Amino acid sequence: MELIMTSNSVREKLIDFNTAISKLSLFNPSSEATNLFDELLKFCCSTALDSSIFERMLETDLVLQAVCDQLRRSRSQYEYYLEKNLAKIYTTNPGQNLIEQFSDDGDYHRLIEFEIKMLHELGIQFSQSSIPNDTSNILVNKIAFIGSGPIPISSILILRKYAPFADIYNFDMSYEANQLALGITKQLLPGHLIERMHFITQDIGQKSIPIEVESILKECQIIFLAALVGHDEMTKLDILRNVVKHSKNESNPTKVQHIVIRSTDGLCQVLYPKLSPKLIITLEASPSNETRSNKQNISLDIQKVSLSENGSAISTIIAKMIKK
Repeated sequence: MELIMTSNSVREKLIDFNTAISKLSLFNPSSEATNLFDELLKFCCSTALDSSIFERMLETDLVLQAVCDQLRRSRSQYEYYLEKNLAKIYTTNPGQNLIEQFSDDGDYHRLIEFEIKMLHELGIQFSQSSIPNDTSNILVNKIAFIGSGPIPISSILILRKYAPFADIYNFDMSYEANQLALGITKQLLPGHLIERMHFITQDIGQKSIPIEVESILKECQIIFLAALVGHDEMTKLDILRNVVKHSKNESNPTKVQHIVIRSTDGLCQVLYPKLSPKLIITLEASPSNETRSNKQNISLDIQKVSLSENGSAISTIIAKMIKK
């Protein structure tokens, strides 16, 4: 049910949320913190406020800018520690079905199903054979997920239901998160699928990344960029630029590579960093092996956009890497 509120009342409500949340410790998520963030989620997803109005509010109100930035950072921290705590509980008490119980921002199952449908509509299929087809430009057998976290639900769902013969490379900057994710994976997946889940500790936002990491990215036909990657729009854009720079396969220029970018819109950017399609199409990245005599910029061509709807805070943008 939508809540119709004025811009002033929305502003006041967000300030109240920030004041209450700032008093809590987020390192050990409590029921009080969980309830507050649940209320914030429902408020952002159900409040009827035109996104252009909220954008203007952010542009002209420095206090609101700071409040929204702090709420987004707090929620990111809360979500990380919540996942970490759940992962620790599950790996020591694996009797519960974490896949069914763990939900966040409108059902991961529905989000993945919709993203896979978007990819299928672009003619992109996932390998259904144990023998990779390296000659196909649209048959996916290698996937990267950047910002996988302690509970890699998206990767697990993709592997279990849609791509049982693909290798998924999960990137996270936290070694602890990757170790917990590995433990979760061993609990939830059969042996033949566990072998296809790979965990790599790497900050993909770093301008220079190891050549072995770059080599993996170059082989991936699909790269997912998680919703919580980056703390604001420009940071997320910089990370995306770096991903494109290090991922484009120069040795096989005909190979088709797509990036699935999880973003948000309107009031929901209080929860996740927004990345506007208008900004994405302005992005250009030079290949990592660029020389003065051979400069080829790489940009993104947006193929599909699905704005957050039906109570979901996350929108999805699918773009194809192209060489200019």
